[in-house]
Amino acid sequence: AVLPILAAQRSVVCKPASGKSERESDATDEGNPVILCGFGRFGHAVGRLLRSRGHGCTVLDHDPDQVELLRTLGVPIFYGDASRSELLTIAGAANAKILIIALKDAETTLKIVENARRHHPHLKIFVRAHSRVEAYEYLKIGEELVYRDTLDSSLRLGADVLRMLGESDEAAERATRLYRERDEIMVREMAKHRDDSQEFYGAAQEAHRTLDELMRSDIEANSAEAAKAG
Repeated sequence: AVLPILAAQRSVVCKPASGKSERESDATDEGNPVILCGFGRFGHAVGRLLRSRGHGCTVLDHDPDQVELLRTLGVPIFYGDASRSELLTIAGAANAKILIIALKDAETTLKIVENARRHHPHLKIFVRAHSRVEAYEYLKIGEELVYRDTLDSSLRLGADVLRMLGESDEAAERATRLYRERDEIMVREMAKHRDDSQEFYGAAQEAHRTLDELMRSDIEANSAEAAKAG
């Protein structure tokens, strides 16, 4: 007799976005504490980091070509559409602790969040935002662990440019830290006014003024410290 969980697994059929023939999901419960949805350029780095530190991570991806390529390279990965609530269950969501959604498609991401909240409310959800606008949408529905695609690399580049322009390592690091902290506050504040354009743009203008004032104060403090040291 076929176990119920295996029967359910066999019944989950996914249609690849490339238009190829329908294909059954091959996901299974590996008993890992983390489920990672999406193993592209963003999810790959996250998954590799977790696994390299010895943390089990069940990976799901809906791109059949990507799955086959990674399997050829020896990367453990399952094929399946994580927006289907039954697939998360099959992948072990009932006993997992963390769900990472590293997809660039906002509609699919929102479906996964909705299904996870409904069927597996114990999961801590980490969400990738492909853009600032997507971050507003995820924050608006109550997701707090939202990570924007390019923020870290943008700030690292900015810090290196500040150093090239003569600022010290300490000043460059402090500037990027201040920017990050203020920007995270700004994104969350603007998300509250996403549906009111007047309030939204007003919040944006106020946030930019606050950031400029914060940076001016930091520059003045740096100058005062340098004068004392000199």
